[in-house]
Amino acid sequence: MMRTFIKRRDAKGFTLLELLLALGLTAVVSILIGGLVQLFLVNETRGRDTVRQAQMARAILNMIAEDIRTTVRYYPYDTSGLDQMLGSAMNNATGGALGALAGAGDAAGAGAGAGGTGGATAGGAGGGAAAAGGAQNAPPGSGAGGATGGQGSAGGGLSGTSIAGAVSGAGGGQSGATAGGISGTEGAPAVIPPGIFGSASSIEVDVSRLPRPDEYVIQPGNMNTGSLGDMPSDIKTVGYYVQAPRSDGVQDPLASLTSQIATASSGSTAGLSGGLVRRSLDRAVTQYAYQMGNSDQLIRTGEIIAPEVLGIDFSYFGPEGWRTDWDSSTLGLPSVVKVTIAMQRESKARTNPLAPGISLSNLNTSMMQEYGIELYSMNILIPGAALLPGPASSTAGGTSSNGMSSLGL
Repeated sequence: MMRTFIKRRDAKGFTLLELLLALGLTAVVSILIGGLVQLFLVNETRGRDTVRQAQMARAILNMIAEDIRTTVRYYPYDTSGLDQMLGSAMNNATGGALGALAGAGDAAGAGAGAGGTGGATAGGAGGGAAAAGGAQNAPPGSGAGGATGGQGSAGGGLSGTSIAGAVSGAGGGQSGATAGGISGTEGAPAVIPPGIFGSASSIEVDVSRLPRPDEYVIQPGNMNTGSLGDMPSDIKTVGYYVQAPRSDGVQDPLASLTSQIATASSGSTAGLSGGLVRRSLDRAVTQYAYQMGNSDQLIRTGEIIAPEVLGIDFSYFGPEGWRTDWDSSTLGLPSVVKVTIAMQRESKARTNPLAPGISLSNLNTSMMQEYGIELYSMNILIPGAALLPGPASSTAGGTSSNGMSSLGL
């Protein structure tokens, strides 16, 4: 009996101190594992947000690139062949008339008088036709040169021989036609050729593509918002710019439904909409709005396609190198257009939101780190732009709108 009792006293077990140490180690290991899991989830969420933002930026840049690559090429009309053909026909007719009149000059004095009368008639007809042509294409009084030339040629034909009258008549008709043509050109309205017109913060591109089936319906303007209407057309003027949160600009119809998300992601306040704006209107409607000075309606027309975009920057590469502005009416088409957009990471947008409308030229490293700003760029090549001759400055029909700089954008 005594021996069995001693064996029970020698049996070992866990003391209270050992149990507390085991629980403490278990808690420490659990905390470490939880921290590692949380860090993994945070990194995974951040990576997923980065990938999603990069995909969104790529989609936005691809949309802009598609519009820029489909810009309308301006081919000036070449009239050299027609001028050469008309010049050859005129030279042949003049040579035949001079030969016939020279043969008639061998006749008697009556024949010479008849030739003079014919020369006067030709001169009067040439001057009258030129005067009529000038009057059709020019303001009142522009055909006076043709009429004066015709009168002078008629006088020369009556007072000289047949050959002299014919030459004088031809000269009078030519001078009248020249005077009428010049007057008609000066009175023609200014025409801006299609192309690319942009600044560092905005761009307008005249694109050519077939309308979608839903675009074959006239879109009336909205009287409540003051936006312009649109009409079916295969040539549209597409504009891009970043709008700061404002109540008199383009309004986002989804902002009221997702006000909390919009406020957290773009920093906009209630009643204000901001972000990347895309405006697509018929080219004739856009040009008429610029001519009439409808700046209020232009800045209210369009749609906000990306409230997450804080700023945008455009650079243009041409024969003289990189530029911050472009005018296709004097420079033709650029070879490369570089587009850069700025977006804020979602994690920073929830805690420290930044409103759209910033200038990328004012960004620095500290500001980008503080607000979590990421830049995305794309170089857009325009196929065949370098092969097109640039329009001469003397033949340009007018000045462009230079993007949307006239609207203060």
